[in-house]
Amino acid sequence: MKIIVVDDEIIQLERLKETISEVVPNCDLSGFSNPLEALEWAKENRPEIAFLDIQMPVMDGITLAKELKIQNPKINLVFVTGYYEEYVFDAMPLHFS
Repeated sequence: MKIIVVDDEIIQLERLKETISEVVPNCDLSGFSNPLEALEWAKENRPEIAFLDIQMPVMDGITLAKELKIQNPKINLVFVTGYYEEYVFDAMPLHFS
């Protein structure tokens, strides 16, 4: 199972990767602090699950999720954010977890 984690905060990115590795030890896990690099990687690798921070520079997580859905409509999205209430209505049409 290919999983991608995208968060501009390096400490949060590493913590989430560690947690996912503990829960799904045999997954193919990739992490990115730059959403544009993550999107480029996803074109070639087609992850099945994406854990995305919402508030990031360059490209926010909602926009990244929309782009990932274009590349792979079956991708599962999980938003990891402290700003849930601000973005919930933007995220709902993407069928996030």
